Amino acid sequence: GLKLSRNVPVAGAAAVAAHKVEEAVKVAFDAQMEHICVGGRHGLKVKYEVAYKNDGTIEACIIEAWGNAGFTHDFSGFLFLEVVEAVPSVYKWGNNFYMKLNGMKLNHPTNTAVRSFGSPQGMFIAETIIEHVASL
Repeated sequence: GLKLSRNVPVAGAAAVAAHKVEEAVKVAFDAQMEHICVGGRHGLKVKYEVAYKNDGTIEACIIEAWGNAGFTHDFSGFLFLEVVEAVPSVYKWGNNFYMKLNGMKLNHPTNTAVRSFGSPQGMFIAETIIEHVASL
């Protein structure tokens, strides 16, 4: 994430400040500022089919997703693996769960993983499916 791939601007700012005040300087962002400065979460397009009983018990789920990996080399592949692991990690999905996530190089600036590497996207997918089933 930030510490691995987008650290140069922050390190540069700390170096200039340290030189100016002639002592060590630490730069620490809250999550919102970190997103503003270094990028946001990877966007995903997701399609799913879910089979469930009348009581809402899920019997099967098939998910296919496409992830925006931007146009530069980064850690998107690892993030997509984490998304695929995060989706089935909370709920019982029946005996037939399948997820395929296609990482796509696109003509967009590359995002970077910022805190919770892939988990927010995975949890959002899971919660969206659960809420959809619950609303029917």
